Amino acid sequence: MLKRRRRTPNNKAAKTTEDHPHMFPEPRLDVGEALQRRGLATACLDISDGLSTDLAHLCRASGVNAEIEQEALPIHPFAGKLDAPAALHAALHGGEDYELLFAAPSSVRLPSSLAGVPLTRIGTLKARRAGHPLMTLLAPDGSHTELKPGGWEHFSKPVRTPKKPPR
Repeated sequence: MLKRRRRTPNNKAAKTTEDHPHMFPEPRLDVGEALQRRGLATACLDISDGLSTDLAHLCRASGVNAEIEQEALPIHPFAGKLDAPAALHAALHGGEDYELLFAAPSSVRLPSSLAGVPLTRIGTLKARRAGHPLMTLLAPDGSHTELKPGGWEHFSKPVRTPKKPPR
């Protein structure tokens, strides 16, 4: 378990990782409790294994397809230092940030924040349609591509590269 170190003037490591979500995760327990208390969400999970992977779990469990708007994805300031494709990859497939992904009916009026955490609408869920991808990424130019899970998958077999045949 990682534990936040007490900040002291001599603790340089704490200053360099002070706001790094991977080193000092802050699970959104207050947000989850507020969603439950107010009855806003129909489904909710943390995206610690990556948005694309955890969204796929939500879609499969709920029998829906997802359309994600690329422009709506929040980019963490650390990922914003990357080039655009790498920042998008980090936002879709990175993990360990413990943010919440939740679904709410379109008729529900959501606040701009809950428990001091801003809420961002990133897409829509639709009834599962045969022949359509489980998840689709909508690009700013209007094009769309299938979004495949690319985060951490528990209990999956490790990818192995084939060994070269002996000479």
